[in-house]
Amino acid sequence: MFDKVETSAVTEKLVRKWLPQDLYSIDRMESWLTDMAEEGLFLESIGLCFARFRRGTARNVRYRIDVLSRELTADELALYDSCGWHWVLTNEESRMFGGNIEFYIFQADEDATVPELHTDPQEQAESLRRLNRVSFSDTLWALVALLVFVGLCVYPMGNSRAMGAFLLYGEIDAGWVQIPLWIFWSVFYLSRLRSVRRLRKRLMQGEPLDHRASYRRRFRYGVLRMAFQMGLIAFLFVPLICVQMADSTKDAQSLPMPEGAPDFPAVRLSELEGREDLALADGIYNRDRTVTGAVESRIYESAAVDIGLTSLETICYKMPFAWESSYVLDWYLERYKKAVRVETDLVDEVWSADEPGAGTRAYLFVRDGRYVLQMQYNGKQALTEVLPRLAARLDEAAD
Repeated sequence: MFDKVETSAVTEKLVRKWLPQDLYSIDRMESWLTDMAEEGLFLESIGLCFARFRRGTARNVRYRIDVLSRELTADELALYDSCGWHWVLTNEESRMFGGNIEFYIFQADEDATVPELHTDPQEQAESLRRLNRVSFSDTLWALVALLVFVGLCVYPMGNSRAMGAFLLYGEIDAGWVQIPLWIFWSVFYLSRLRSVRRLRKRLMQGEPLDHRASYRRRFRYGVLRMAFQMGLIAFLFVPLICVQMADSTKDAQSLPMPEGAPDFPAVRLSELEGREDLALADGIYNRDRTVTGAVESRIYESAAVDIGLTSLETICYKMPFAWESSYVLDWYLERYKKAVRVETDLVDEVWSADEPGAGTRAYLFVRDGRYVLQMQYNGKQALTEVLPRLAARLDEAAD
């Protein structure tokens, strides 16, 4: 099942097979390796998802896995060999806080009269104590990381400013991507911990390990687990990276300045000034879609008038859902803390603010349905005077 045959320069055939478990399930892995030898497949290496076997003549071979906290010396390996246990390979797992874990795999012919590596279950249980501690530490760290990312995603739900930033720009969107990853790692490490505790419990009760333990019931789980891990990387993070790269390089869509009303609810500078013949000195019209689906539209106009230069900038957000607009408005109000509410029945909510020390610069924040608008004006007119006209255009857009 899931075999892949490789051919080396000396025409030696190597076969790759999915791992049914990892080395933490010592008894099941020993049983599986023994079955592979009966099929003529002899272990060469073990990776994260696959084991590689050299094809040869089928024979009965016993495999044993010994867990150590250090590397064996050449003299110690020679001692194992003299006792009939021939070293196959060493699989090392490094831990930042727990040091290295060394899995030594040995083999002996079935008909060879050699003693077991471990004849005392209590002693072998003691050798698994550190593996149990490391497994517990891995599981704990994975669960803590999962809770952290869940918290980062849940926190905006109770914080208007953070929620508004998330809805507009997806500033903490990576947290939602991390959650399935850490769910996977939590389940993965918890499975390891359960395997080690199952083995230690048996050994501490004085029962030796079952070196021919059944692994077939767990084989499908192991295959699905490894496939999910590879699929998570291929189909989750690769597209995410592509989207983020595309989002970081794209510019807002530049559109020609509209002659009349733009294609989103807004009031023109000429309407605010009450002069249809107002000659624009500058005009910018942009529209973009944010990573969370909100449509951001901007229009900026400036013109020379009697008092000097007047300008009006309108930023409009059309949110996918009406409930999101209140969070976006709160995000704005957090930035302009001196804004005061304007009582009106024309729209859902209106706030105004003047920037200290900026002369005639005024701000107006409007929320209605799915729309949130920020207007910034430099001039002598009152921004609130445009509310009836703006409310009418918001009603038209909602229809």
